[in-house]
This record gives sequence, structure tokens and C-alpha cells, in this order.
Amino acid sequence: MLKGQLVFEFIIAVVLFVTIILFVLNILNTNVSSFTDDYVQYSMDSKVIAVSEALVKTRDPGFAKDWPVLNQSKIYEMNTSCITPGNYSRFLQEFDLADKPGFDTYKFSILVNRTAGGTLMDCRPLTGPARPANITSATITRYGLTDAGDEVSVDVWIW
Repeated sequence: MLKGQLVFEFIIAVVLFVTIILFVLNILNTNVSSFTDDYVQYSMDSKVIAVSEALVKTRDPGFAKDWPVLNQSKIYEMNTSCITPGNYSRFLQEFDLADKPGFDTYKFSILVNRTAGGTLMDCRPLTGPARPANITSATITRYGLTDAGDEVSVDVWIW
């Protein structure tokens, strides 16, 4: 019996074992990353729907008067409040966007436009991009009427 020498069969078995382990790890890595990406997207989709529901169907923190009628003065008030430094983070708390999994916070943008033209509200982060670009994001558009009779679209982005 030889001591301290590698047998050819042992070398082949180690190479085969390492190859199988690397193959399995590669498959796991591919699947887990796609599941993680799907989770992040689905989470953002549910958050954007929840925020838009809160905006158009509730009076506080939203601006609903009686669905589908939206209170125009509340829209203006929220727009003024949103551009005040420090209030953006308050909106993050109100809309439950302060805890992004694995990150610090979500960012959001709310745009309320008259369908005939004209912007009633443009709430977005004070620094950084106004709208998401080249990153995972979710968006939804809701339609309603103001108490002044104008048709409006409410666009909500979360990234």
C-alpha cells in the first residue's frame, strides 16, 4: 500500500464532486436571484396600489371627497405640504413606505393632472431623480373627478 500518494480514481472523484457542487450552486444562485427580483417587484406593485387606494378613496391621508370625486383644495394642500422640506419623510410614514426590504426607504412620486391639461400636484423627492429610470419601479394611474368637475389622472410611482 502506498502512503501519501494520490490515486487516479480519487482525483477524478474530487473533480467530479467539485463540478457537481459548482453546478448546483449556480442553479441555486440563478433561481434565488430571480425569486428575489420577483419579490421586490411584487412588493412594489402592492405598495403602489395601496398608496393609490389611500389617495383616491380615503379622506386622510388622501384627497377623496366621495369616490370618484376628489377634493381639489386637498390636492393643492397636499402639493404645498409635499414640497416643504421634511414633509416628504412624513408622507413616507403615512403611506407605509419607510421600510424597504434590504434598503433604507422607498421613494415615491405623485402626479395629478387634468386630462384637459394642467398639473394640480407634482409631489416627488426634493433631491435625486423626479421619476424612476433604469431601476425597478412600479406605477399605477387612477382616474377621477375634482369637486370642480375636472377629469383628473392620478399617477403614482414607487421605486
